[in-house]
Amino acid sequence: MYHPLLGFLSGWTSFIVGFSAPIAASAIGFCEYFLRAYPQLFLRGDPTVLKKTLSICVILLFTGIHMRRIEFGARIQNVLTVLKITLIAGLILGGLLLGSGNIQHFAQGSTFSFSFEGWKTVGLSLMWIMFAYSGWNASTYIGSEIRDPTRLIPRSLFLGTGVVMVLYICIKIVFVYAVPPEEMKGVIAIGGLAMGKIFSRSLETVFPFLSPSPFFPH
Repeated sequence: MYHPLLGFLSGWTSFIVGFSAPIAASAIGFCEYFLRAYPQLFLRGDPTVLKKTLSICVILLFTGIHMRRIEFGARIQNVLTVLKITLIAGLILGGLLLGSGNIQHFAQGSTFSFSFEGWKTVGLSLMWIMFAYSGWNASTYIGSEIRDPTRLIPRSLFLGTGVVMVLYICIKIVFVYAVPPEEMKGVIAIGGLAMGKIFSRSLETVFPFLSPSPFFPH
């Protein structure tokens, strides 16, 4: 649209900031869930070093998957995506219909203030929320490989973003239903905490394996 140099620089920006940083953050998030589900594996050695090592191994694993054929990576991606959606949908339905949460949790918490601190909280929260939508535009990257891009690309963008939006809002409702807002402070693995409270501690072991799929576009 503007100049090939800007396109070249945009690619490097995406590589360094747009993709590498979220991949690293997703790997760290996976380790936080893994640590909560399997704390006994981190009893020996420095937990910080072990978490960083596990994060690197997760990234290398998925890098190796993508370095094989496109068809192989696509199959793994499809399996993980279907598995993740199925498990999240199951947790939403099970949590709301069978879980032991409390509807009164929605009335708890502090009132929003239109001050600097209030908007700062909104900004920080939005940063984490956007991780759920990371990859919403990924289908445009393979536009030249799609048979009918004029019809299929817009459909994939709207459908993919819509599904993620519905799942995200519903799973957050389950989290608040399960955990009082005060107990959420400082907890990174909030999904594991919520499932442990609403069902049982054993179900927390499921959540770490939902985390690697952010390495694939939604």
